[in-house]
Amino acid sequence: MATDSSTLAGMLASRSAGSPAGTSAHIVRRLLIGPRGVILALNLGIGRGYSVRDIVDALGSLGLTVPTIDAPRRAGDPAILVADAAKARAVLKWKPRYDRLDELLRTAVAWHRANG
Repeated sequence: MATDSSTLAGMLASRSAGSPAGTSAHIVRRLLIGPRGVILALNLGIGRGYSVRDIVDALGSLGLTVPTIDAPRRAGDPAILVADAAKARAVLKWKPRYDRLDELLRTAVAWHRANG
């Protein structure tokens, strides 16, 4: 059955009641590959978790509608995911340019609009 909505697994409970949270699109695992394979793995993130519901709601505040269907959490889904970027900060002297969800989404939406 085709649908124009995205299913949000684990969203029947409020975030405070344990629905999944992660830095979602802003968790990035960077792998530095050498001739013998992975030589360094780094997580890039802001160190704070947001649920998918948080992101959908924040996109709504930017005037974007994301049709969703709430569903129970799937077996094996972690309760929370948060990127620890301490290694990237130490090795690369990296820090996130934006650390608030509204800033992250506003700049991401602007970039996508400008770059198709």
